[in-house]
Amino acid sequence: DRSRAPRHSPNQTPDVTTDLLRIAHATHARWGARKVKRWLEDLGHAMPACSTVHNLMARHGLLPGLPPGIPATGRFEHDEPNRLWQMDFKGHFPFGGGRCHPLTLLDD
Repeated sequence: DRSRAPRHSPNQTPDVTTDLLRIAHATHARWGARKVKRWLEDLGHAMPACSTVHNLMARHGLLPGLPPGIPATGRFEHDEPNRLWQMDFKGHFPFGGGRCHPLTLLDD
């Protein structure tokens, strides 16, 4: 019945890193993890990986979101076929000695 949780975590992110993230969020509330990490590194602070910065910001509620009152975008559906087409070009990719140009079409 003993706890399986570790008694200590030697690789735990230092509290000073979390404090720096809070300061960065207070200064630049709309920035995400990549910009915050880069900004703090430019100021001379050693920062963990971007994914760690993102996880720390999420854990402490420091990630930007949609401002209150702005609804999420809904689907663009029409009542008849061929009234609205959506296209998404994925890019150029090498494929078997040639190139592949994936394109997704959606008839809403």
